[in-house]
Amino acid sequence: MLTNGTDAVPDEVASFGLLDHVDAVFNSADIGFVKPDVRAFRHVLDALDLDGSEVFFTDDSERKLTGAAELGMATHHFTGVDGLRTALSAQGVLSPRR
Repeated sequence: MLTNGTDAVPDEVASFGLLDHVDAVFNSADIGFVKPDVRAFRHVLDALDLDGSEVFFTDDSERKLTGAAELGMATHHFTGVDGLRTALSAQGVLSPRR
């Protein structure tokens, strides 16, 4: 997970138990770059030893997708759960609901 956050993010992540559901949380306040800066996405890819083609990125701000797309990530502008499910299914990340 990549977030444009503040120094409060670690406490928020802990309070939600988020690390039980994601591999890592990258916070712009820690890495020094904010979405949509391609350097923020490059930092995440390098830290996880991934290629952009291996990552699906969604955001509720369409403008923040540009850096991810530039690195070859599949992107989705989040406007609702149904659309996200469809996009994840199309990418093979999520099995379609029955």
